[in-house]
Amino acid sequence: MDANGSNQHPVTEPQTGAVSPEFLPDGRIIYARNNKQNRQEIVTVNQDGSGERIESDDPTESYWGPTHGPSKGIFVAYGTAPAAPEPPGEYHRTFLSNGPALVAGAPFKRKLPDREVELYPIRYFVAILNPQADLIVHTEPSAPSKPVELYTSKIDGSQRHKILDLEPMPAQGIFSAMNWSRDGQWIVFTRGHTDLPLQIDKMEADVWKMRADGSEAQNLTLSSPGFDGYPSFSGDGKQIVFVSGRSGSLDLYLMKGDGSNVRRLTNDHAIDLFPSFSPTANQIAFVSNRDNPKSQIFDVYLLDLDVNGTPGEIRRIAHDEGQHGHTQFSYDGKWLIFASEAGGISEEQPLATAAQLYGELYVYRTSDGTMIRLTDNKWEEGMASWEAPLAAK
Repeated sequence: MDANGSNQHPVTEPQTGAVSPEFLPDGRIIYARNNKQNRQEIVTVNQDGSGERIESDDPTESYWGPTHGPSKGIFVAYGTAPAAPEPPGEYHRTFLSNGPALVAGAPFKRKLPDREVELYPIRYFVAILNPQADLIVHTEPSAPSKPVELYTSKIDGSQRHKILDLEPMPAQGIFSAMNWSRDGQWIVFTRGHTDLPLQIDKMEADVWKMRADGSEAQNLTLSSPGFDGYPSFSGDGKQIVFVSGRSGSLDLYLMKGDGSNVRRLTNDHAIDLFPSFSPTANQIAFVSNRDNPKSQIFDVYLLDLDVNGTPGEIRRIAHDEGQHGHTQFSYDGKWLIFASEAGGISEEQPLATAAQLYGELYVYRTSDGTMIRLTDNKWEEGMASWEAPLAAK
């Protein structure tokens, strides 16, 4: 199309799933598409759709994200072949691929109005940063027949230690719901069925708590049938907010750090998920479909508690049509980070086989509602977590 949006005309057939188009210096268009082997291949074509030419060599491998090279006739693309040699040093299997845990080039710096943050993208499916140290607790993909395992390591994946090894449960999902206490000494997690879509009558899970080295593991919701999960510590570590389906819908509940004195915070037919307790205030962030309980699209909300833990006002802070998930407060409670589809999907949807479609990371300042987009790329950004700077420790 022209630069003003006029004169639009198709260049490729719609069923090919063409993505990542870019002009080459000679005026041809290069892009990636699906081939008959259900792999991605690189193709060039004239601007009128004629002269189609496959540029990648092996139809059994995948190549994607093409861009023009430093000189005429050269392009650069991602791909699965030829196989690259393993990097030296620490090398671990990561989610969906082999390779280093930490993305090359990290940290990526971003400016907020009151601070600079450093982003460390990690390829484990779940990796939660200790708020006080260069330490993550993370999972690895495991088959249902294998034990359930949790590890700690440095943020780059080195110095890895297994801290938990449990026998799998029926319908055991991966540990997608973990959080550290603010002092970095305790971990809470969900053991059981944590996968979506949510079918309350078929889900069984409990909230567990353990020390950072895996010791003193204890089930805090042992006497409760059904689903209990997605726990988060209060700032002083004395309370835990979590999601439970014990009353027929997924609502927020509050309990003491030892599992006693359970109290219901929300009571409706909506689905409430991913609660995060502010480390500095009686406030809980979570996602919910409460404004449209028939929808599977979730928005971000804040729930205020009084000094006795009694729930007060609930207010919505995300007002767009995209999906949202995985809330986490900053170490000082001034910012809330979450994954959001507000900026669109980019190219993950056609490239990934099982995209969650959260999109990118956004931060929200609790004092004035300032919303800032932190990331912008074609891949899904998932669960984010914060570490305090040295000056705040």
